[in-house]
Amino acid sequence: MSTPQPPYPESIEPEEISRLAELQFGEPVRGITAPGGKTRDSLRVHFENHSVIASYRHRASRREREVLVLETLHRAGAPVPELLGVQGALLFQSDVGKGRLSTQLHRRDRDGQISLAEAAFTSLWEIKRAARDTGLTEEVPAVASSAKWVSRFATDCRKLATALDIPAPAADYSAISRAIVPVPRHFVKWDARSGNAAVQADGRVMWFDWEHAGRRHGIEDFGFLIADEFWSLSPEDSLQAFSNTCPGNAEALLPHLIRFSTLQAGERLRLIQKEVFKRGWTRFERARRYDRMGAAPELAMNVAKHADELAAMDPLTVPLSGWYSQAAEALFEWWEKVGQFADTEDQPPEENAP
Repeated sequence: MSTPQPPYPESIEPEEISRLAELQFGEPVRGITAPGGKTRDSLRVHFENHSVIASYRHRASRREREVLVLETLHRAGAPVPELLGVQGALLFQSDVGKGRLSTQLHRRDRDGQISLAEAAFTSLWEIKRAARDTGLTEEVPAVASSAKWVSRFATDCRKLATALDIPAPAADYSAISRAIVPVPRHFVKWDARSGNAAVQADGRVMWFDWEHAGRRHGIEDFGFLIADEFWSLSPEDSLQAFSNTCPGNAEALLPHLIRFSTLQAGERLRLIQKEVFKRGWTRFERARRYDRMGAAPELAMNVAKHADELAAMDPLTVPLSGWYSQAAEALFEWWEKVGQFADTEDQPPEENAP
């Protein structure tokens, strides 16, 4: 019988991270910096000649899942960090660098973005193959597969319409819900946004933050990328990159991918709306640099534009096309009356974030 693990607090102090890091690695810590800001669960720990990433996971189930995923995938040669050790609820992983995918995309022209998108998609296919070959797929739980979750996801635009006091689009939401019901057969990272990946010197894309991994339809990871507000590639180019890298029948997968990506883009716009209502707009560069919620005006318009273009590609979601840009405009109008930029948050310490 396994010994129950002690409960851990929801956060951990840098001093405790430093103590545990010195215990794990047997050398003094020279500093701790925050790639995504002080409130994030992952921090960069600096030693004399190297650095590691310390990720705090106070929930036992997510911590155990991330340990399982990292150990299994890294052993199989998949593009994920190496798990270096665990001290209580603190996971130490290899540092895959500061070159976040979101940043690297922003620095490239269209051809460069397409190449990088294909590299990101290829790395996700590598991960899925490794999960299948090692049996990891059967060891992780189904995620976001309940009827309640699917119904909420399919009707998110109604909540956004209510918040913005505008009419919701007239669509067959029951049919949309039925069309996105997943059969949880394939491994997914989940939350595979461009801020959760880093581009290596050789062009390979490494993925981190694995506590939400599980089983679902399988195409959702690509949808998270395509629907990310920081994703600058057009839906047309993105879907072509998907088809170019897909090891199977891409055409058969595209309808589900388009529907999921449409709704996920709408979900991102709703989350941006909630952030703006709560804190106001932020600056694009700040949001990108620290991997914050993309509550910048240009990012809201970007994800709304992509949502409209994706919606127009499938008969079920055509009624949603054009509505997302209207919602973004309504958000702009609301801010002009009552909002302001929210640039007063604490700067992360000593970190030249990617």
